[in-house]
Amino acid sequence: MSLSMAPVKLNDGNYISRVGFGIFLVDPEETVNSVYNAIKIGYRHIHSAEYYENELESARGIKKWLDEDPVNNKRSDVFYTTKVAMTSMSYEKASINITKRLEIIKPLLGYIDLLLIHAPIADSPADRVGAYRALEQYKMSNPTIMRSIGVSNYAVRHLKELSASGINIKPAINPVELHP
Repeated sequence: MSLSMAPVKLNDGNYISRVGFGIFLVDPEETVNSVYNAIKIGYRHIHSAEYYENELESARGIKKWLDEDPVNNKRSDVFYTTKVAMTSMSYEKASINITKRLEIIKPLLGYIDLLLIHAPIADSPADRVGAYRALEQYKMSNPTIMRSIGVSNYAVRHLKELSASGINIKPAINPVELHP
């Protein structure tokens, strides 16, 4: 598989690389260099999450690459994804979580390309919808800081639930974890 494959256009008009470098279970002490080296060999999508406990280090790895050659290495060349934790499944909790994600990422990278809800685990459907509405509200208020929003590991019933709630922005993507 080539890392230079054409990116995929999301439903919101943004583009995402077909191949990404995920940093789940990468020790925070190794994350900066792992991300930096992944970008050096051609990865252009870095996939992080609050749950992985290495978001700051992943952003530092991207920043290291950007600072290495500011003339040729552009922020727009790297797509950064992170996720709101499963423990933040309500409007209020997700709003606080989004602010924390941005406090970590924005000083280093300027913006988040894609912010996802990590999983549909919630105390109630209303909390699940509320968490998505927090993403939606932030994106509508700050479209240059949060480029795309989506969900992760949502089943069809969860997507129908969102749609029936009258959301304004369809999830741009729903990556699903699969195991053989």
